[in-house]
Amino acid sequence: MHQSHERVTNDFAYHPATGMMAELHDSVRQNFASLAHWVVENAPRGYAREQAIIRLREAMMWTNAAIACDSNSNEVVPQSPTQ
Repeated sequence: MHQSHERVTNDFAYHPATGMMAELHDSVRQNFASLAHWVVENAPRGYAREQAIIRLREAMMWTNAAIACDSNSNEVVPQSPTQ
């Protein structure tokens, strides 16, 4: 992936969550937490379960980064978290 100076500046900038974006971040956390609880309740203890939780945390962080850093993209139009 080619990184431009503009992209690097955007990726390392602070992106405050306001309005709809704050709601989307909350929705992301709630949905990933719900799935993580399901994994804890249904998967046997062990390395695989721990890795599943780690990967869910990672996916949650990447999702929130996409919302924060790529919110000016024309590819995704934010929707209400309940949709």
